[in-house]
Amino acid sequence: MVLGGASALACSDGGDALTLEEYFKKLDEIDDEQTRASDALDEQISALEGEADVEVALDLFNQQVDLIEEFVEDVDGLDAPDEVSDVHEEALTNLREAVADFRDIVRDAEGATTLGELFASLEDADFSAFEAAAENCRELQQIATDSDIEVDLDC
Repeated sequence: MVLGGASALACSDGGDALTLEEYFKKLDEIDDEQTRASDALDEQISALEGEADVEVALDLFNQQVDLIEEFVEDVDGLDAPDEVSDVHEEALTNLREAVADFRDIVRDAEGATTLGELFASLEDADFSAFEAAAENCRELQQIATDSDIEVDLDC
């Protein structure tokens, strides 16, 4: 996957906690890679038309889940400084829950026979863990902003 190389990038030198600026720089790089890869998958999903193969759509959704899981692993590889450690850990908890929820959502959608049914099943899904992780992301963005660190986390 696209994020495979980000794992090496996410590791700190010597196992010491990163400075706040190093942390946000690495987090921003991981986030940018994930966003590019996710956007490419979203484009493929959006291009599906009519009664396109539901299996293709499910495969793309599973790829999206894998991508998020890799993102979580890469973020988990960061040695967060004390200033963000609580929010960082809370974000990881919420993201792990979101991955599990998304896997269940995709698994539940496997019975769909049309794209309409597939997308309808997603509309009723519970994405509260994703919403909680997005809130954690906004908290991290605010900490960066308050610390005069220029990053653009895609919350």
